[in-house]
Amino acid sequence: MFSSDLVRAAETASVAFAGSAIPVLHDWRLRECDYGQRNGMPAAELHAGRREHLDQAHPGGESWQQAITRVGRFLGDLPLRWNGQRILVIGHVATRWGLDHFLGGVPLEISSSRTCPAGGMGVVAQLATGSRSGSQPAPYYSELPV
Repeated sequence: MFSSDLVRAAETASVAFAGSAIPVLHDWRLRECDYGQRNGMPAAELHAGRREHLDQAHPGGESWQQAITRVGRFLGDLPLRWNGQRILVIGHVATRWGLDHFLGGVPLEISSSRTCPAGGMGVVAQLATGSRSGSQPAPYYSELPV
């Protein structure tokens, strides 16, 4: 079970897996986009202008492209230790967009056009390395209800 190391995701993982033998591994690459000077801004206000920062960094922060690239590096490291295993990921908007992009082939421009709820939109996803069609091994994921 992997979780972003930011408080919201780490607390979700802690509550969900309290008393279980399942280890919770925190990984900084699953963090939300770094909004820089805009951290702490109301989510609705922040996400209203998110398309402006697909490739251009937020002042003092990072771009959405940089954020999902972090998620891609996380995904690239999974087979080193977890090949063929099913894992759970708890993250944020950037995590979801990274999964959509690297595992689902969804362009960042499409992900960024989705409506965000007022409190943001995180992700709890189950990932596995296996076959969807029975012939070609491929990583895949499904979102789980939160």
